[in-house]
Amino acid sequence: MKSQAETIAELNARCTGPNQFENFDRAFRKSLTVPKEAILKEEANRKRARARKRARKTG
Repeated sequence: MKSQAETIAELNARCTGPNQFENFDRAFRKSLTVPKEAILKEEANRKRARARKRARKTG
């Protein structure tokens, strides 16, 4: 995992130029996004865990 200083330096390097704000905004949003597949996988895991817990309660 990158340190905060490394991340800031990387974002700064990406964002130089006449459209600095747009470049920074795009880079920052990309750093915060999570792939949809990861979200769906986590939801499926939680759904299976809930189903197993319910099965143990009723069984």
